[in-house]
Amino acid sequence: MSKKKSSFKFIHVADLHLGRKISVGDKSSKKENSEYFSLIDEDARKTAFEAPLTALENLVKVAIENKVDFIVIAGDIFDKHENSGPYYKYFKQKLVELSLENIRVYIAFGNHDRTGYKKGELDLLSEYKDGDILPDSVFVFNDTDSETFLDPLCTAAIHGQSYEAQHIHESLVEDFPSRKEKALNIGVIHTNFEGTSSPDEKGYAPTSLNLIKPLKYDYWALGHIHKRYNPTEDKDNNIEYSGSPQGLDITETGKKGCYMVSVEDNKVAKKKFLPLDSARFFEIHLHIESKDTWSKFIEKVQKLCLEQKHLNPEHLCMFDLKVTGKNSEINKNLKSLIQLNDLVTYSRPGSDGSQIIRILNEVQNTKSTDDNRSLDIVEALIKEYKEFDYDELTNIVFNEAKLNIEIEIQNLSKDKNIDGINKKTFERHSPIQSLDEDLDIEEIVETAKLIAENILNGKPYGVDS
Repeated sequence: MSKKKSSFKFIHVADLHLGRKISVGDKSSKKENSEYFSLIDEDARKTAFEAPLTALENLVKVAIENKVDFIVIAGDIFDKHENSGPYYKYFKQKLVELSLENIRVYIAFGNHDRTGYKKGELDLLSEYKDGDILPDSVFVFNDTDSETFLDPLCTAAIHGQSYEAQHIHESLVEDFPSRKEKALNIGVIHTNFEGTSSPDEKGYAPTSLNLIKPLKYDYWALGHIHKRYNPTEDKDNNIEYSGSPQGLDITETGKKGCYMVSVEDNKVAKKKFLPLDSARFFEIHLHIESKDTWSKFIEKVQKLCLEQKHLNPEHLCMFDLKVTGKNSEINKNLKSLIQLNDLVTYSRPGSDGSQIIRILNEVQNTKSTDDNRSLDIVEALIKEYKEFDYDELTNIVFNEAKLNIEIEIQNLSKDKNIDGINKKTFERHSPIQSLDEDLDIEEIVETAKLIAENILNGKPYGVDS
């Protein structure tokens, strides 16, 4: 047998989430003060929804083009348990393609890979470990304890462990094997590194510098956090999250891909980011002046979008537009569904490959007689209870809105204009035709429900659900 190579290349990737359709601004979002739009172009929707699969295709492509020796995958290949589904079969096909190029693959399953798994059911890991369905070049880590694979052609020792269940909150790296001498040692784990989870939540397979430092591995391939970064202050310690290879929603902005690591004489010599994504999310900010017209506002938005599109000509670009400043005209238009559709239409993917999928209206409006305090009550309630789930939230909102809007109606029926609330303006937003007539409380509650549901679904006031 020929001597193993001490200089080689490998790819670190994680969080492919095959089976998920990325979120492109549908109305299911519960975030306040926002307007959401689905992609308006069929080709754009196809590009977006197939983007995770495209990222896998691009991964195989760049691995072959760069002649890497092996790939390590740090969990969440699948978005949920799919032991006989189309994504599982497609992934297997890609593993065969890599095998034909003599590229080995090392897999540690994460929490999403075990989502939907029922006790006693033949799961992905069991099939991968025990069956004869995969090429000999694919290696899958145990889930009950850690394991080490010695690469057959390179002086590399790859240590890792898969998840045994969906929720793993104890540390796994504490029991990782000792480093192998005269080899590049790689740790593979799907984890919340210290500081990457909220103080009030249990991290997944929590890891820290104090836990992994004694192992003296040369590179740590981490997964679970979809942002590409080193979670420590020391950027030279080669502890890396590769991030997701495809942004999955509007919070995952910018370029997405994998790391290609070059090794010379069993030491990490270079890390290079390789983009794999086909659709990209961007956050753009626009501060408006009081003198700006609506057409000027559109012009400014278009310029910001086109600047990003110029820098990303091959990608579907999707924008989260955040607007600040004082301008009553623009604020009013941003609350109008018709005007917002006009704003979205200008960036139709068919013309320049971009799309605004969310508009967050942070405009500070000057006092206006068109403001309706009854509607603001519903928004305030939603903000106050935003930590509840959707069903619980809507019940709370509906019950409290009934009381608050009843009080508002009673006040309005006594005075045609109280605190800047115009009686005629309210009537335009309400199915109640006249405040002087006997008021049906049930009708008021139905109005509150409609308003609340519209806000929760990202629609302007007064639009049918």
